[in-house]
Amino acid sequence: IWGDNSASKHSLFFPMSRKSIFLTGIFTYSVLLLLAAVFYKKRVILFDAGYQLFCIVKNKSFAIQCFRFGSVFIQAFPLLATWFHLSLSIVAMSWSLAFILFYAGCFFVCFYFFRDEKSALILLLFSVMMVSQTFYWMQCELVHGDFIFFVGENKNFSLSNNQK
Repeated sequence: IWGDNSASKHSLFFPMSRKSIFLTGIFTYSVLLLLAAVFYKKRVILFDAGYQLFCIVKNKSFAIQCFRFGSVFIQAFPLLATWFHLSLSIVAMSWSLAFILFYAGCFFVCFYFFRDEKSALILLLFSVMMVSQTFYWMQCELVHGDFIFFVGENKNFSLSNNQK
């Protein structure tokens, strides 16, 4: 998406090395996972998240509403926990952690598979900035859609560059 990665290593606007971006991502998502585990009850009870978790547990199936199919990735965690007959607290915690794991997964897809440090860094910074607005409102489809869009666009861009 952002041009030639080899020239950007010494750019004034991109001074971070690949290793420092990776370590920053590990640290950031580890802290977010810890916070999501500690505050899982508050995160799960609020707004649509509680209702969707109820639908997942009750129906033992995905709770796709209003054609929001991007949430399948995230709903797989509490659904698997439900299928394995784990306790409700474990199911709720997996629901809380699933969002952070999804964001971290998108970061690592951009970082490792597409080898695009700038895109990975943008996703990381986007995660941190959105935490201030959506940490307790974890069901924000805007954030999920942005991550899915960004990874998809990165995939399309990397495929078009490989064909040249």
